[in-house]
Amino acid sequence: MIGEKTDNPMIREAAGAILELNADEKLRQQIFDRQSAINDYNSDMTRSRAEGRKVRRTLSANKSTR
Repeated sequence: MIGEKTDNPMIREAAGAILELNADEKLRQQIFDRQSAINDYNSDMTRSRAEGRKVRRTLSANKSTR
């Protein structure tokens, strides 16, 4: 669509490449799976950091009461 409406050859080439990627179901699934794995990792790290901060606060509070 956009590739048909422009005179810029780079945009035409990029639009064609995007259409090819979208047409390849296997590649699209691999990209989706990779992004899902990255999102899962980031969620796990965020949860672990929050848990670590909570433990650190608890340990610090226990030290100050001794």
